[in-house]
Amino acid sequence: GYPKCWIEQSRALSTRSTRGSFILAANSSHALHLDVPDRVAEAVLALVKAARGAVAGRERTPKAR
Repeated sequence: GYPKCWIEQSRALSTRSTRGSFILAANSSHALHLDVPDRVAEAVLALVKAARGAVAGRERTPKAR
């Protein structure tokens, strides 16, 4: 597995954003897309869903003419 310091550093980095998250994929290497493709796809879909929700939730103001 990854050295404990890398995991702690990644976890700390994820807290720097209000929307950050940390997912530890056990038994995986740096090639996450090969080792745990389902987890990668799940995380990407969650990100897209959150982004679409953020855009849909914004109030749009009319453009000045």
